[in-house]
Amino acid sequence: MKIWHTLRRKPNKVFLIYFFSFFIVILIPVFFQSISSYRLVVATIQDELSQGSLNALNQTGTSLERALKEVIAHSVQLGLDGRIYASARNPENSYLLNDVKDIMKSLSTQNSYIHSVQIYFRENSQIISSDGANRTYHQEPFDLWIEQMEQDQADYIWLPSRSFVNQDGISFRIVTLARKIPVAFPEKSGYAAIHIYEEHFQELLENMDPERQNHVRIIDPRGEVITAYNQDTFTTNEQSDLYVEDILSINTQGYYVDDRHTPPVLVSYGTPLFNGWKVMSVTSLDYLYDKLTSIRRVIAFTGFILIILGAIVSYYLSRTMFNPIRKLLEKSKRYQQELSLSTLDKEDNTLGYVSDMFEKVMNKHRGMEASFKANYPSMLDRFIYNLLYNKIDNSTDIEEKIKYLQLPLTKDYYVVMVIEIDDYSSFAENYSSEDKNLFRFALTNIAQEIADQTYNALCTEISDTQIAVLINLQSNTEDHRERLGELAKQMILNIKTFLGLSVTVSVGGIQEDILHSYLSFAEASDVIHYKVVLGGNKVIFYDEVNLERSTNYYYPAQLEKTIINNILAGNEVNVKGCLHHLRTEINDKPTLSYDNVFRIYSRLLEATIDLLLESNLSIQEIFGPQYNIHQELAKRETVDAITEWMENLFTTVIAHLKGNSKNNSNVEQAIAYIESGYREDLSVERIADAVQLNTAYLSRIFKQSTGKTILEYLTLRRIEESKQLLMSTKLNIHEIAEKVGYNNTNSFIRFFRKFEGITPGDYRKSKY
Repeated sequence: MKIWHTLRRKPNKVFLIYFFSFFIVILIPVFFQSISSYRLVVATIQDELSQGSLNALNQTGTSLERALKEVIAHSVQLGLDGRIYASARNPENSYLLNDVKDIMKSLSTQNSYIHSVQIYFRENSQIISSDGANRTYHQEPFDLWIEQMEQDQADYIWLPSRSFVNQDGISFRIVTLARKIPVAFPEKSGYAAIHIYEEHFQELLENMDPERQNHVRIIDPRGEVITAYNQDTFTTNEQSDLYVEDILSINTQGYYVDDRHTPPVLVSYGTPLFNGWKVMSVTSLDYLYDKLTSIRRVIAFTGFILIILGAIVSYYLSRTMFNPIRKLLEKSKRYQQELSLSTLDKEDNTLGYVSDMFEKVMNKHRGMEASFKANYPSMLDRFIYNLLYNKIDNSTDIEEKIKYLQLPLTKDYYVVMVIEIDDYSSFAENYSSEDKNLFRFALTNIAQEIADQTYNALCTEISDTQIAVLINLQSNTEDHRERLGELAKQMILNIKTFLGLSVTVSVGGIQEDILHSYLSFAEASDVIHYKVVLGGNKVIFYDEVNLERSTNYYYPAQLEKTIINNILAGNEVNVKGCLHHLRTEINDKPTLSYDNVFRIYSRLLEATIDLLLESNLSIQEIFGPQYNIHQELAKRETVDAITEWMENLFTTVIAHLKGNSKNNSNVEQAIAYIESGYREDLSVERIADAVQLNTAYLSRIFKQSTGKTILEYLTLRRIEESKQLLMSTKLNIHEIAEKVGYNNTNSFIRFFRKFEGITPGDYRKSKY
């Protein structure tokens, strides 16, 4: 009753999945076992049948070989008979012919399987037959063996079965053995043929299959059918020809099952005979499958019983597995209501429902955890930023933040280091933005690892060039300063070793409370600028530097004049000496502020720019239109770097000033030559030759110096002179044109109109 009640209830989907899973697991082996058993039985019976067929083929082949050898022996006997040879040499001798004919008849009479014997003499084309009159060869169908012997040129050949009708109208089939005569002599006098009844071979095949269950064929090496037995039982000629093609090139015995046609057949073939013939048999497998019907029924019945048993076992296994899952589903529904979870995607009575519920809980937990991990670096950076820039004003908030971020920090004794990348402008030019970010990330990691070896510390980027390190000392002992110095030196060394970067580290003062760590950061940020004097790749402590900046502004005005005068004089050595002297004076004044130092060099650059402008030059003409001299100064971070850069700058300026002075002299010579000879027929080449310069070079420096080309300057000078002549003389236009160097009056008028906007005649009228 309990089982019936269970079956009447609507089955749960999970239960059905388990039931069908177990059932399929049981069903599949039963199914494949049944199929495999049946196929094994079929394969075994087919193999036994095939072996029996091969044995029969071998026995038939042995009998057939004996018969063939007997026929060949008769043909050799004929070929060796001297009477036949003598008759071939003397075909007109009737006595010999009769004697030969008696030999042939005797052979045919003694062997009932021989239909007839024939001899063909090539000399007179005569055919002698054991069963008929002598006749001349006329290529009749019955005499095909003669034509074959002529073509093959072999000692003997076998011809396949052929059909003929005798004088009484009775049809018969014969197989022919033809041989050259005489035997064992190179001479070919003729041929002998022994015609054998095909029935003789079929009797041998019938002995192989007395029950007529097989279709048997004898084929020659070319695939020609010598004879066939039981041919039309269950195969067509086309099918048999296909089997012949399959086995023709095989030189061993064997068999195969052909299911290309209905019914399927077993094709067996024996080892080739000594003359190349093969015996093959084709056996229908219908009767085999009929005999297997009872076996199929037993296997099917056994499989059915096993399936029923499998269904029963599957049911109990499914019920046993499902009961705990059912309890889990009930608990899941109760937990969903208690925890107020959102509606789940899966159906209530499935394992997916349970999985979905737990997945939602885990996803929510994982999402919160992933969000915390993803935002942790940003939250940590924000916390450090707020500390260093005094954005947190009470200790309670700091303690809560340390606890929330799970930081190994205490409230007491802090110091801040600032790590700055030296010569950042070169660093920025050599690397892409992505590479620079990677370098800063690696630099932060190195600083963090080194600081963690001694103290609890936090690192963060505060700008593109600087990293801040917040160090928790936890106590104020005298050795902290020495340990901090060693720590900073190790950072400088490791960053140089692993990243190839030079950095400067500044250290602020020690503060008793984390709340005041911003003061240490401010000190470290301020003192880092002092590397402009001290140089980079060093450790700078705040308390070691005199930070009482002088309020008096310092500028070496006299040194500026000396540098400018030496630039004008082209004295590079004195200019460099002045720059070195300026560097020494700045290093000897520790109270100078960072701004004062850069203002000194800025004013020196402005004085240089004024000098260039007075010389009709500019910074852009010397260094290019994109060159910004003040930005280049800002890229230099130390007095040494500034001094080296300005030495190169002033060297280049001096070279251009020298070139410009020489160019001005050449231009003045060219202008003087134009003034003295503009009334003549002047050309640019003539002017260049006069000042001994290349035409292109003179044109370039003339344009740079005057703003006009040589021809423009010459034309304007001629126009100005012509205007004076138009006003002060009565000369006509042609005469004035000649006076100012134009051979062609029209050219003079055209240029005058171009530059003055009116013709020379109109100009003279407008002045009177």
